Amino acid sequence: MRQIPLKNYLILFLIYLLVILFSFGLRNWYLKNYVNNSHINEVISEIKIEEFESYIQENPDVIIYFSNTKNADLNLEQKMINYIVKKNLTSNLVYVNTHNIDKEWFKKINNNYLIDSSNIQIVPNIDNIVLVKNGKIEVSAVYNEILDYEKFKEFMNRYGVLNND
Repeated sequence: MRQIPLKNYLILFLIYLLVILFSFGLRNWYLKNYVNNSHINEVISEIKIEEFESYIQENPDVIIYFSNTKNADLNLEQKMINYIVKKNLTSNLVYVNTHNIDKEWFKKINNNYLIDSSNIQIVPNIDNIVLVKNGKIEVSAVYNEILDYEKFKEFMNRYGVLNND
């Protein structure tokens, strides 16, 4: 009977190990670049940019949450989801995924839907929450800063027809 050298087992083990590490690395790269980790669209309706104008015409009074799924803070988003469900806000709020939306679309929205766009703008690279009344975005109800949970609750309490916690 012929004996297989230990060196062959070590080489085989290293090949298996490299294949497993490569697979995990490829999986992580794929999840980071191609999978939407956001779950907010499971709770509130998502509108696509192609549908935006017709949606506003059909729903002239709504709160819109603009967010980039690639930059989403999943902890913040989970808190927001819990709050939305707890306060039964699923029909008061819609979501627009701003990933891969060019700046020209934002300029168009700012020009066509902001009542007075002199100082306030919807900003492409951060989360924005806006109140739409009578088909126009209320300038006094545009939140376009770095969002945290308390600021989200404050906005929803002020404009989402809610009672304060």
